[in-house]
Amino acid sequence: MTRENAGFLAPGFLRALEAAYGGSALGRQELEGMLAEDVDGALFLRSRIDETRAAIIPALWDVVVAVDPPATSGPRADACGIVAVGRAGQEAYVLGDA
Repeated sequence: MTRENAGFLAPGFLRALEAAYGGSALGRQELEGMLAEDVDGALFLRSRIDETRAAIIPALWDVVVAVDPPATSGPRADACGIVAVGRAGQEAYVLGDA
């Protein structure tokens, strides 16, 4: 949480973040450490995912595991995205996301 680390940040950095993101869902996530599940303008909303969650997954025709590696390395690098998706007919099912 950025506010808890204010003593370790460059002068003005926290003020700049608050000016840019204060009062927004992203600001609450980055400044206060709150998990922002549904963000205005997001492509995928947690509420919509939950509404369309399949109770039973049929036999799958294909299963794909996709990896989105970070472009950089080191302690400040982005996380690696991994998703497993299966297909049955014209329907796709997200089996796992990490």
